[in-house]
Amino acid sequence: MTMEFRFWRYEYLPDGSRPAESRGAEILPGLWYVGGYNYCCYLLLTDAGPVMVDAGVAEESQLYSEGIRRAGSDPADLVAIIHTHSHPDHIGATPQLVALSGARTMIGEADAPELAQHVAVDRVLRDGDEIEFSGTRLRFIHTPGHTRGCGMYLTAFAGARVCFTGDAAGPFIFEEVRWDGDAEAFRASAQRMKQVEADLYLPGHPHQTLEVSPSGDPKLTGEQWHRYIDGRAAKMESTIAGQRR
Repeated sequence: MTMEFRFWRYEYLPDGSRPAESRGAEILPGLWYVGGYNYCCYLLLTDAGPVMVDAGVAEESQLYSEGIRRAGSDPADLVAIIHTHSHPDHIGATPQLVALSGARTMIGEADAPELAQHVAVDRVLRDGDEIEFSGTRLRFIHTPGHTRGCGMYLTAFAGARVCFTGDAAGPFIFEEVRWDGDAEAFRASAQRMKQVEADLYLPGHPHQTLEVSPSGDPKLTGEQWHRYIDGRAAKMESTIAGQRR
């Protein structure tokens, strides 16, 4: 069975496996989806050069390079990789891409030590810090909970307000009851996340959007984003309540 969405496809093979396959596509002029079927990576074509948001898993580094080429860029020309947090499914391919391009790396301050175990960290980010790439500015919004240094990036690009959310609203790993975050921090961050106004919100995993977007597009409207946050918060509370029984 194959389910076709706009930016990727799920293809279930006879043995139940799902190959990492992506049809990278332009979301806005100069903003591309270059990730795979399970790990979102985005590419911003700035005047300073291509900038990648998150770097998926190491096993799919070639896939991301192909996505960058599909966007009309060369992976060797990457100028920066900015990370939403330090989990291996968001920093996995960073060492390979940095070795290829010399791209600078950036991440939230509290998550920097984890990334530094794999590759040099060029800049640690604190809440409200701005990054500029020849006129393209991104603001780091610290939203701890999923990890201590977890954050989102807000930018004005191609006439739209875009928010790269990563897993800020996803406090669980692979939907299993394996808590890897701070519940109290997430409760506070959830309220703050609702105050971030954007025209589209781009999450860290394609499957996350299925909860609120039947089309499966890896982009959410403000209304969908609020419903998604509420749903994830409810899931967290339910899991915590279950663990207390």
